[in-house]
Amino acid sequence: MLDLGRRSRVVNPAQFRALLARDVHCRFPGCESRQRLHAHHILWWMLGGTTDPDNLLLLCRKHHHAVHDRGWSCTGTARDPVFRRPDCLTVECVPGPVPLGGPPPRAEATSAGGEWQGDRIDWDCSFEAFHQHLEGLRTGVGGPRRPSRR
Repeated sequence: MLDLGRRSRVVNPAQFRALLARDVHCRFPGCESRQRLHAHHILWWMLGGTTDPDNLLLLCRKHHHAVHDRGWSCTGTARDPVFRRPDCLTVECVPGPVPLGGPPPRAEATSAGGEWQGDRIDWDCSFEAFHQHLEGLRTGVGGPRRPSRR
């Protein structure tokens, strides 16, 4: 049985399998984690939400914690969720869930200065830039200057 309504807050194994087939991975914008997935009530159970697939989506442990304890919010529907940061700026996942083997969803930040399009972080490039910055500080070439102490 996939629609439990208000009879149970806990997702049953059949529902979880259906959510996994639909969502594939964490639905948080830009996250593709397939580990430690939790079923999240979009309209929370304690606020009258139902335990039905239309009101549930998968979030990894980290992002489930962000929604419940760190000020993020998730509204909308399971097909078109809308995530908001703690400062109320919207971060939407575009497009919705895709089947296995399809392209991953891309996220678009709709903030005043954000240009992030949901691309993965290039860690090698980030560490190289950070290393160059630290080396510049060490040698005094490039980077911010420290005020002299006279």
